[in-house]
Amino acid sequence: MSARLGLVVASAAMVVTLGACEDEPPSDRVEGKWVLLEGTSPSGAFTGVRSYGVTLESDAHGNDGVVGGRTPCNNYGFQPSYDGGALVGDGVDRTLQGCRGAAGEVESAFFEALALVEHVDEEEDRLTLTGPDASLLFERGPVGS
Repeated sequence: MSARLGLVVASAAMVVTLGACEDEPPSDRVEGKWVLLEGTSPSGAFTGVRSYGVTLESDAHGNDGVVGGRTPCNNYGFQPSYDGGALVGDGVDRTLQGCRGAAGEVESAFFEALALVEHVDEEEDRLTLTGPDASLLFERGPVGS
């Protein structure tokens, strides 16, 4: 099994606990488009990634509530469900286009960190996903970008 596919499988068990209002569905709290600014994974920190266009998008009321986005070379998505204060992803699907060089390194680190996410905090125009040895910092993306 390739390292990339292993990361997708590891992501299948992702449970994201959300801060903020417990009575508001998690996908509502992260609704919109978010652009990755920086992150850390067990492999180390990755910064200056905005130019790679890594996104996380949620439309809680359209597209069947799918959460997903774009990495440097692929698209990804998962169908979340709400379980108490947690957003539970039931497997992460993604395209499997090859990705080399710096773009491939950013993509691999992103999926490695995403597989470890346990908590999400949204504050104004920033979204932070964290877990053991993992952190992903996003800012709200422009509408229509």
